[in-house]
Amino acid sequence: MPWDDKATHLREMSGKVNHLLLMEMDGDNDTPQLGSPELAVSVYQSYGPLIDAIFAHDAPITVTQSCVDNFVMAEVISFLTQPRGRRNDYHMLRGQWTRIFSENLDGHHPRGEATVLTSDGCEFFACHWSR
Repeated sequence: MPWDDKATHLREMSGKVNHLLLMEMDGDNDTPQLGSPELAVSVYQSYGPLIDAIFAHDAPITVTQSCVDNFVMAEVISFLTQPRGRRNDYHMLRGQWTRIFSENLDGHHPRGEATVLTSDGCEFFACHWSR
């Protein structure tokens, strides 16, 4: 969901939850507009290493192609063909999540964050915020 929708939902949840745990791919794919160079570079930087890692696996080529075609490319195509508000995914950078949490989770504070998985150019992270 886009930044503004995330902010709205976080404000609504703020008084109802004591803990929030997020796991996310570190990518600046939310705010760049359709057709912008920023979006193209961000999608390439986020998904290129992921595709490389899939093809580096020793699975049969039909399995790796299917994995890329049916999972990864669906997200890539959504980013590159649909405007904000209609895309399937909206990954944000760790710092962007920190900002949106601090601005919209009233009374909550960061308790910890960690890199969950990393490879060349691709990182998944987790962060915990609570009262």
